[in-house]
Amino acid sequence: MHSFKIARILAGYTQQGLASQLGVSQQTVAKWEAGINTPREMKTVRAIEALLQHDKRELFPDVFGDCDGGRIGGIVKDK
Repeated sequence: MHSFKIARILAGYTQQGLASQLGVSQQTVAKWEAGINTPREMKTVRAIEALLQHDKRELFPDVFGDCDGGRIGGIVKDK
């Protein structure tokens, strides 16, 4: 499993470079790496997944690590 920072570095981005691609500040990216904050919008999470080529569960395990397909918080959602 890759941490956000490792995935960013392996993808060839600086904090500022990734921030520019996502339309956020460098400080925001630093907070994501430190686990202080996570992206507020799913479109941002999807953009990060695409740019870093890693799944959200690897990048933000504290938030998405327990996702298991059709379950959200232990409740099966309709498919």
